[in-house]
Amino acid sequence: MDAQRELGHEVLEGGGGGNFLGVALREWRADIIHFHWLHPYLLRESAVGSVLRASRFMIEVALLRARGAKVAWTVHNLVNHAGQHAGIERWFSCLFAKLADACFVHSHAAGESAAERFGIPASKLHVIPHGNYIGCYPNEISREAARGILKLPSAAKVFLFLGRIEPYKGVFDLIDAFVGMPGDSHLVIAGKVVNPELLAELEMRCRDHPRIHFEPRRIPDQELQVFYNAADIVVFPFRQILTSGSLVLAMSFGKAVVAPLVSSLEEILPPAGVKWFVPTDPGSLSDALSEWIDSDPEIAGALNLTQASVWEWKEIGAKVIDTCLTPQ
Repeated sequence: MDAQRELGHEVLEGGGGGNFLGVALREWRADIIHFHWLHPYLLRESAVGSVLRASRFMIEVALLRARGAKVAWTVHNLVNHAGQHAGIERWFSCLFAKLADACFVHSHAAGESAAERFGIPASKLHVIPHGNYIGCYPNEISREAARGILKLPSAAKVFLFLGRIEPYKGVFDLIDAFVGMPGDSHLVIAGKVVNPELLAELEMRCRDHPRIHFEPRRIPDQELQVFYNAADIVVFPFRQILTSGSLVLAMSFGKAVVAPLVSSLEEILPPAGVKWFVPTDPGSLSDALSEWIDSDPEIAGALNLTQASVWEWKEIGAKVIDTCLTPQ
């Protein structure tokens, strides 16, 4: 959004659901309406409520298009993370794809998956990389100072999981995999946990492992540098994923990573910057962590940073606008 403003466009932040049409007509009056996550507009608690809300939303989008607005959609995932009313979400997402003027994905592999699931024609599907976060957050603290704040040994190999903690992200799998790591390695798990039962189980699982450091809170922007600069490797133990902004953030901090072996991530990560695991293989994550014990994560992190530096927001913002305004 900031990049598009720098290019001279007026950009407004939208919302998710509610009185969408009224706001779009009275306040936004936009030439382009760019959606990211559709499920807030489609889904409600009940299946019947979801069908009614989604039907209304499709009519609203059709009315906006009839008034001249261009409609764009960036496909971040194939199904909402909770898996709520997945069939309803898919059916109406396919209908939305027919209404949209342009659909964006962050890799060619993600495009193939999105096209198959939502029936998006090639003429509407455009691959634009996820922009980097270099310079977006403070990044001045040294490794030694960061480890001092988190009370981590200076010579330890430190693995990090950072972000909102949800069941689909595989944090319990990460704990199980880490327990067998050598004694000079440490694991930091940091992020907000909304579900109280999940929080209680995580606290219980971490309590007996002195080398696992659990910070169950949202990490403020100014503190991100502490966690990333204290870490050697950032781990993404996700069981399902299409694209990941948090992965790009880790690359932007120059970190080596552990990630699930999926084609959409293979496309963006340098081979030497990652150790892969297979989500369906119970021992694969542990093997991937072990591979970093005898490898140099600093060199790998530098490769990831170099790759991320290519993804400039200004170029991305311009391409989104131009694609939306170009007749298909």
